[in-house]
Amino acid sequence: MTSSRRLVGAGSLYVLATVAPILALLAVTPVVTRVLGASEYGQVAIAITVYQFGSVLLAIGLPTAITRHAILEEGGFRAASGLVVSGAVGALILAAIGAVSSFAWAPLVFPGVQAAVVPLALTAGAGLGVVTLAQALFRADERVLTFVFIAAVAALLPPLLGLTLLWTVGPSAELYAAGLGAGYLVAGALAVG
Repeated sequence: MTSSRRLVGAGSLYVLATVAPILALLAVTPVVTRVLGASEYGQVAIAITVYQFGSVLLAIGLPTAITRHAILEEGGFRAASGLVVSGAVGALILAAIGAVSSFAWAPLVFPGVQAAVVPLALTAGAGLGVVTLAQALFRADERVLTFVFIAAVAALLPPLLGLTLLWTVGPSAELYAAGLGAGYLVAGALAVG
């Protein structure tokens, strides 16, 4: 296979892995809305906003540094791997601080939010942030299939866990947010592992 064909193939897989979470969200949203109703889904929308924004903030800009370090710096992959681990620990610590303190600030930022929605969303954000950190390393190391596998787990597992909780325990935004949080933490652990 020529290098340009390999590049196009790998690029296509990266695009698919990037688009998969959006497609999963589009597929799941009508189901979650129907099961929860408009009011409870409003809580889920807050959780989605918090975990998506949180994943970017909790990764504190390290994905670009990880990729650059793995490719260009002395120590390369090993040093970049250390950045992934330290970034993951930092994301989890920051998320824990945000979650504990959210009982004071979340009602001011999101009036009417259910108590556990924001802490659970921050947990999901930390997991997704860890996934992003590890994927930066996979991209630098040209581990396309690993990148895609982790992207698929991160795109599918959290909403499936959330839906499973809705169907087995009962319709609750907090339960769905708990499924998202657990799913993203599992995806993050797999990515780092």
